[in-house]
Amino acid sequence: MEQEENKSQSPPEVTPEVVSFDYFQGDLERALKRKELYDHFQEEISRSEEATSWLDQFEPESVKQFIRKYADQRAEWMTETMDFKEWNENDSLEYVSEAFERLVEIQQKKLFDLQCLWRAEKIELRDVEICFDFRYWEQRVMNCPFLDPISPEDIDLYQQYLRSGNFEDEQPFMSHWQDYREIKEAYEESEDMERNFPAWYDFYNGLRGTTVYMSLPDIRGEKEEVYLQLSHEDFVRNKKSEPPVVQAAKDNRPYLSTYGEGEKYLVRTFEDALTKKYYKAYKKQMGDRDGEDWEEFPYEIDWLGIELQKAREKIPVRSNSDYRFSLLDARNNYKWNKIADAMPAAYDQYLLHKEGGLKFKEDTSVERLEFTNGWRSSIFKGRKLAGEPETLDF
Repeated sequence: MEQEENKSQSPPEVTPEVVSFDYFQGDLERALKRKELYDHFQEEISRSEEATSWLDQFEPESVKQFIRKYADQRAEWMTETMDFKEWNENDSLEYVSEAFERLVEIQQKKLFDLQCLWRAEKIELRDVEICFDFRYWEQRVMNCPFLDPISPEDIDLYQQYLRSGNFEDEQPFMSHWQDYREIKEAYEESEDMERNFPAWYDFYNGLRGTTVYMSLPDIRGEKEEVYLQLSHEDFVRNKKSEPPVVQAAKDNRPYLSTYGEGEKYLVRTFEDALTKKYYKAYKKQMGDRDGEDWEEFPYEIDWLGIELQKAREKIPVRSNSDYRFSLLDARNNYKWNKIADAMPAAYDQYLLHKEGGLKFKEDTSVERLEFTNGWRSSIFKGRKLAGEPETLDF
């Protein structure tokens, strides 16, 4: 009996799957609940004859993606909405959460500087073997073993950045913090540039004198490119010699999007009253105005109204010929100053997390890891084609 009692009191296992459900914020109970609900909701949909009958009209692969996304969203509605009342009463919690997210950007800049030095063969890093490993660590930057911990000086610098008037709220779509070549092209204002140079990197360089890293040569990258090109050319040759692949009969059923009307229809048609209640509360909190004509009621302005109504103080609004830009500017200045104020509290959370030996949230997807290993395999193949040892020592 004593052994059973001790077993019941032992903490639940923290697996990568549980970590991906927000364990990084320290809320293990919620993470476990979300994981449990996620698995349960997928099974529930599969057992529902009415739901599967409706889903059968859509393309099968899109249905699989829809079910996974729907189960994930429903698990979020049924757990996150419990805090909505508290969020509305004390929006400072929300800003602390956002400030915590910004700690990632501090570490991303440190990682990028190390990437510049490593590519120039100025340093060696025990946990980096190829250039693409920096993209691997980008997804795990808060757990990166070779980065210096965040310091009070880092927090002070990021607060200055938030209040600088040049703050960049987020990276452009499909842009990454460790996109070395694209970021370098943006810095050099190359004709081939496909993105802007990150505002945070620019601000950091200006105050810490790290602009010199952008001028370092990409020695390692150029070496790897030789082997990657050989591997690619061999792949193309072999592909041409293969017999043509017989394509399977095309499934002409329509694609089911993981967002929008499919989600609304499933909730409205098949869910119970409690789920509908949570769904409505969650969407209201997220600024979703169900039934609105979105072309006549722009998304950004809708969000502005939600956020500005939560403010408990007067917000100055500058004059502009377009009121939407006035509201956007007012919201941004208010929000960014609030995040700056919350940075010390987020830093305290970070320190507690580190002292407790807890891991931060990271991208644990198998696909990304396989892609990293595929990049490494291509270099090995290129080395072999060049008549050289299949190692990374070059």
